[in-house]
Amino acid sequence: MRFGEVPPTPTPFIVNVIVQSGILVILCVGFTFTYKIEKFPNFAHVSIASIGTVIAFDVVRLRGYSPYYALPVSVLACGVLGLALYFLVARPIVRMGSREITLTIAFLAVALILETLVAVYSYWSLVDQRVPTAGFALRRYDFIWNGIPGVAIIAPLICASMVVSLYLFLRKSRYGTP
Repeated sequence: MRFGEVPPTPTPFIVNVIVQSGILVILCVGFTFTYKIEKFPNFAHVSIASIGTVIAFDVVRLRGYSPYYALPVSVLACGVLGLALYFLVARPIVRMGSREITLTIAFLAVALILETLVAVYSYWSLVDQRVPTAGFALRRYDFIWNGIPGVAIIAPLICASMVVSLYLFLRKSRYGTP
């Protein structure tokens, strides 16, 4: 590419790889963080993310807002759900003196309940709203900057900022690990 030439726009495949990689990194960091802090594999972690996806779907497809407005709503809702699960499920089990396997099985049950709620919502959306949730994409709601979809710019920035923030929190705050 010569100076002054416009760079080629990324293909949808490249954009999908960038976005999916960011999602995978965020999920893995969250799963690892939970495992390191609580010492059990939280199988409900992905189900909580599914709830966030359903919220984003609802905010964008059914309410008509930008996906970028849906992001903080989803993050806040998933954070509140995570706290509720900690205080209502994990903490009482730990206080009873149960082993990690009990927490693992309990959160496997929570995962099944959350996935059932997602399925019920998907059924409602299809039957009542006539909007299928399967395989939905938000590309048409995204902005384009210099031929690049906004999600290909925003997703890596959010992913990197979350990983750096978590690292700084864990290494530099008094609440982190030594």
